[in-house]
Amino acid sequence: MWFEIYDAWSNKYMLERFTYQQAKNFCDKNEPPAGHGGPTPRYTMLPLRSF
Repeated sequence: MWFEIYDAWSNKYMLERFTYQQAKNFCDKNEPPAGHGGPTPRYTMLPLRSF
């Protein structure tokens, strides 16, 4: 199953698709501290949408 990451600060989905572990690692590594420049959480992991 593939996942995508939604960036709440830019109100966009990232163009890449990720495995669960890749998406989790990205969110854990890149999530900024709360209150720094935008909504929290900035990154949200979601199952890949069907088109």
